[in-house]
Amino acid sequence: PLKSIIDTHQALLRGHVLLGFLKDGIHLISYLCQVEPSEVDILHSLYTYTLYIWRFDLGSPLQKVFTYPLFVGETITSDLQLVVCEAAENDRLVVHGAEVRLEETTSSRQCFVSVFPAPDRMLRTQHDLQGDAYFVHFKYDMQPPYPPFSPLLSLKLKDSVICNTGDSITVLTVQTRSAECGADTGVQLSIPPSPAPSSTASHSTEGESD
Repeated sequence: PLKSIIDTHQALLRGHVLLGFLKDGIHLISYLCQVEPSEVDILHSLYTYTLYIWRFDLGSPLQKVFTYPLFVGETITSDLQLVVCEAAENDRLVVHGAEVRLEETTSSRQCFVSVFPAPDRMLRTQHDLQGDAYFVHFKYDMQPPYPPFSPLLSLKLKDSVICNTGDSITVLTVQTRSAECGADTGVQLSIPPSPAPSSTASHSTEGESD
């Protein structure tokens, strides 16, 4: 039962949504959505999403190893439908959040994406000073008929996230430059221009480890 492996502080019992294990079978993921009133618009609330990575050892309580703030720098005023997926290379995690609207509308819907290293790569970066720690956040507008985010298709290209905006295709390419090649560690973002959606991208270091 879940209570037999719950973390010692029982944080998972306070609003967390459990999503399951990563491919390694060691790390469990969950997310927490916090809703607070807006100081600017009293008719809307502000939504903040955080992804948690827990280490699972048989017979021991879960141990929190990483905390990833999602969609950093964005103002989110509605609930999001989250899709969390792991790249085929097992080197990064991608979180996609799409606005949920109950009423029928023909207007666009905002979508948010966060990309960051998988736990094993983060641990190598911290302990061995090898690899690249990057946190990329961007958003785009999805047009009718509001195509769903499909990990099978969206992560088809190596180092890229493909987003179907409804009337065009937007691609985010994340490439790290290794210090061993004589260049500083960094991230290259490549978003081909598209006619309709507005897309923004940022490179930040918002992840936290415990």
